[in-house]
Formats: sequence, C-alpha cells, structure tokens
Amino acid sequence: MRLVRFVLFCLLIIGLPCLASAKYVAVLETVCNDSTVMPFQERQFITNVLRAGAVKALPADFGFTIMTRDNINAMLPPDMSIEDCEGSCLVETGRNISADYVAQARVGLYGEKFTLTVELYETISSKLVSSFTGRGVDAEELLGIVESRAHEFFLICRGNEPSPYPLDAPVDESPKPVDESTNIAPPDSAPETVEDSEPKILVPRLYTYAEDSSMVAQKAAQEKASAARKVAPAMAESNVRTTLIVVSAVTTVIGVVGAFFADYYAADAYDEIPDNKYQYRDNLNDIRLAQNLRTVGIIMGAVGAVGLGFSIFF
Repeated sequence: MRLVRFVLFCLLIIGLPCLASAKYVAVLETVCNDSTVMPFQERQFITNVLRAGAVKALPADFGFTIMTRDNINAMLPPDMSIEDCEGSCLVETGRNISADYVAQARVGLYGEKFTLTVELYETISSKLVSSFTGRGVDAEELLGIVESRAHEFFLICRGNEPSPYPLDAPVDESPKPVDESTNIAPPDSAPETVEDSEPKILVPRLYTYAEDSSMVAQKAAQEKASAARKVAPAMAESNVRTTLIVVSAVTTVIGVVGAFFADYYAADAYDEIPDNKYQYRDNLNDIRLAQNLRTVGIIMGAVGAVGLGFSIFF
C-alpha cells in the first residue's frame, strides 16, 4: 500500500507541470439575434475561420491548445449544446469546458448591412481582453474582416499588445503631388524690374529634398514589420530551449527524488522481520518492486541530466 501511494505521488508530480503549462482557448459558434438573418452554414464557416486564426496566432510551441468543436461539445453539460453558448453565459461556458480564454462572434443587421462583433474573454477574471467590429453587405465581406483581424485579435493571449501596423504594410512609392503655391523661385531667377533695389533671398526648392510625412510613416511601419519578422525565429528558438530546460530539470528532480524514496522503501521492507512465509513473500515482493522503481528513478535522473546539459551547452 505504501508503494502504491508513492507511485501515485510521483505521477501527480509528473502531471502537474504538464497541466499548468498549457492554456486552452475555445472559439464558440457564431451567433445571430435572428436565425433568418444569416444561414447557420455561413455562420459556422465564420467560426471556422476565426478558429483558424487562433491556431496561427497561438501555436502549440507557445503553450496554447485550441479546442476543436468536438472537444467543446464533449465537455459541455448534457442539457446544453454549443449553439446555446452566448451572451452572459459565455464566460461561464468557458469555465465549464476548462478553457482559459473563450471567443465568440456575433452577427447582426443594421440598416441594409450586416454587423459583426467578435469578443475574447479571460475566464478566470471574466474580463473582456480583446474585441473588434465590422460591417459588410454580405457574409463574404464579414469573412474578409475576420481573416484580416483574427491574428491580431488573439495575440493578446500571449501577453503582447496588438501591433498598430499590419505585418505586410505596403509602401506607396508613387510621387506625391506638389502644391504649386508653395514653390519658391529657383536661385538663378532674376528680379523682374531694375527699380526693385531691395535684395531678395533666394532659397532652393525645399520640396525636392523633404520627404512626405506619410511616406516616412509607411517606411517606419515597414521597418517595424521587418524587425518583427527577424525577432520571431529567435523568440521561438528561445522558447523551445526554455521548455527543454524546464522539462529536463523536472525530470531530473523527479528521478532523483523517486530513486531516493524507492531505496528508502526497499531498505524498510528489508529490515522488517516476517512472522510467517506469507509475510516473507510480501516483503520480498515489496523489495523487488522498490528496487525496480529505484532503477526507473535513476534512469529518469540520468536522462533529465543529459537533456539539461544538452539544452544549456548546445
């Protein structure tokens, strides 16, 4: 019985870091105040595109798990379907399915155009952490809005502020029109009349040397996007290395601690004096099991130490 408790304790230690490292994000079905405004198939496809944006913005390498439609349905209470999750129960639904973040899109009708509202909540605090809205004449335009905004929308889950510039900001290289009223006479121009004896200060055409402010802003956006692309691979490599170090360290500690306690139980069982042959057989089985667990602990400690050294020095 003591060995069983020990094994369960080791499994608990191994499982806790794995459970704590992953964050779950659920994208619920797109809802509509009036089901006749937009067919269910179109709303479902909007949900699929929004979920695909979550997968791209929150990859598994960063410790995120995007819940599928089947996962959500399986974890909902028996009397609730995924189509019923909306409004005030959105955060509560996220808690029921053990999601850290829950997102949902809502389609409405304003005038002759469709409206789109997408919200992201943190379930532990019930806070609205991200949202965006849009309008379109049909579902195709709403889909385009979701595709263009979904990546930035989910980045807040990683603790990053959404970038004010798109990653592929185009730079307008076309020449800008010049206001003729601001042109200054060239240096080689002469006074129109001889009688005008006052000297004139001749200034070069300044507009030929100054850059338009909008082009400067666009170039700054392009440089910022380029820097983000260069930093992203380094950040990913750093996260992988950090994860490997943590996993190796935890494996080493669990292996060493497990080997120590297994050796302790083996010695304790060996010191017990049996009263009969049945108790002797039980003690012998406990000793063998403890020795096997000690061997497993030593192997885990060695593997974790090798992984720790590899992740640090290579």
